[in-house]
Amino acid sequence: MRKYDEPIEACFGAGSFSTLEVELPGLPAEFRWRSHTWRIREVEGHWALADPWQEWGRVGVLAEHCDVWQVRARDPWREREGVFQIYRHHASGRWSLLAVVD
Repeated sequence: MRKYDEPIEACFGAGSFSTLEVELPGLPAEFRWRSHTWRIREVEGHWALADPWQEWGRVGVLAEHCDVWQVRARDPWREREGVFQIYRHHASGRWSLLAVVD
């Protein structure tokens, strides 16, 4: 697994992957990363993460929540496919690529 934690652009437009949006609300149909568009073809997993913050030497209230999706996606222009972990920050709503699964 290669970790990146880089911003991505999530695209929610209607298209051939609209069934995923109905099945799993909030998941983009595709995302753009490093000038390439990846169309989500399958969801392999979904979970929530929270980063705890330190308060007086102990773990305190959860500061940041995010939803992580492990998806299989395809770049139709280069005819490549991969498995990616993408996530959405609850507070800001922005999307990022967490990792590419080898």
